[in-house]
Amino acid sequence: MNETEFLAIIRRILLNEWDPIGVGSAPEADDEYDSYAARVISLLEAGHCSPEIAELLADVEQIGMGLDARPIVCRTVAEHIVSEWATRKQKSD
Repeated sequence: MNETEFLAIIRRILLNEWDPIGVGSAPEADDEYDSYAARVISLLEAGHCSPEIAELLADVEQIGMGLDARPIVCRTVAEHIVSEWATRKQKSD
């Protein structure tokens, strides 16, 4: 799996599972969370795990978007992302 394919997986997870502003079903919003997907990938590449990714997502919700943070959702999404990352790394070894 190359980086473009992995970015597509992260985009899908953020749109379908995280989606704090509820745009996941709108086709024109496919790129809505791309900047966050790139930040998540940077954290993964730097060796960070699900707690740091969950914290990023919660900060985006609360500070960046002015919404109530959803720590359980953020933690679940972060764990899914880390699982996908681990699968990707296994396949590349």
